[in-house]
Amino acid sequence: MFQLVSEEGFESIAKILYHSTVPEYFATASEAATLTFLRAQGIPVPRVYRYCANAENSVGAKHILMEKAQGTSLQDKWFTLGDKEIVKLAYSYV
Repeated sequence: MFQLVSEEGFESIAKILYHSTVPEYFATASEAATLTFLRAQGIPVPRVYRYCANAENSVGAKHILMEKAQGTSLQDKWFTLGDKEIVKLAYSYV
């Protein structure tokens, strides 16, 4: 993933998909569709601005361009969480 910042300060994320995801076309299209569906249900996920499920484009790769999610990433907080917080977090995903 790459964080993109415009001269005006607008931030977005460009995700270039790996060749190891199979089937390649549907892995990209499915991820973009899932994010769009979840957002339509009111779940706070990044907005998908654009995606291309094949490499025949100006980027030369399968990609998703999306909104940068606000907040603190889990990887930055994980080792400071207590056992109860980890269990609560796990249940929230289920």
